[in-house]
Amino acid sequence: MNAHEAMNTHEVCIEILEGICHFETMIENTKYSLRGIAGQFPDLVKEYTHKIEIYEMCIKRLKQRHQKQLNKLQIPECFQD
Repeated sequence: MNAHEAMNTHEVCIEILEGICHFETMIENTKYSLRGIAGQFPDLVKEYTHKIEIYEMCIKRLKQRHQKQLNKLQIPECFQD
């Protein structure tokens, strides 16, 4: 792996981490929305709870992709002494 490929791999890792942060924010926002409707709209509670589960699955998958990208990284030959 050369330096350019390593840089591209790092960029992909950053994009994946940004995606994880986005889903974490969506979970927080959905949980905040659930606080006000808990007893009044059971169908919405079910829907929002399902959304949170889906977001958590997305985060799990993104973490797997992130780990796969990290496993690709090696010390590029051009940086070895």
